[in-house]
Formats: sequence, C-alpha cells, structure tokens
Amino acid sequence: MPSLFEIDGNRITCSGGISALDMMVALIERDHGRPLAAGDHLERGKGNGKAGNRVPKDLIPTYSSDIELRVILGPQHDYFADDIEKFISSTFKVSGAPTVPASSPWSG
Repeated sequence: MPSLFEIDGNRITCSGGISALDMMVALIERDHGRPLAAGDHLERGKGNGKAGNRVPKDLIPTYSSDIELRVILGPQHDYFADDIEKFISSTFKVSGAPTVPASSPWSG
C-alpha cells in the first residue's frame, strides 16, 4: 500500500484528510524521537537540591479580572442587525472558572 504522505528532504506532502495527522506524527518522531514507553529511563540534571522551585513573584504578571474581547463579524452579520449592537455592548460574566487548590505548587 502506498504511503499517504511523503517526506523528501525539505519537501513534505500528503494526500489530504487524516493523512496530515499521520505525517505530523512521523515528523515529530523524526525530529524528537519515538514516544516514551514503559521501562524508559530519562536523564535529569543535578538540580540545586531544593524542591518546588518557583518563578520569582516579580516576574509573575498580574491580570485584571476584566477581559476585553474583540468581536469579528461574520459574512452574514446583516441577518442579526437588530441584535448585534446589543451583543457587542453587553457585559458578560464567565462562571465556573477553574480554581487552583491551596495545596498546589501554583497557588500564590
């Protein structure tokens, strides 16, 4: 059965459809090696002997709780002319935002 993709030096082609995913996996394996398997051993650096290293607080950005999104109207926006202004000028609240448990290394 012929291959659904071809990697020839700098030329990379595929027949389309899901073959692009097969090609992507082949490229990742070529550039980064095969996936990890049971029994694999990973080399690691010596480290500094301190567990739980963190990013210094002065390097962690602070974000406002307000987020402004840009709306790009689609090609059939005229079908919704009566509601677009209401939608664009409305304020929305996102509920159910994920929280970080206090015991997490990423909590403040």
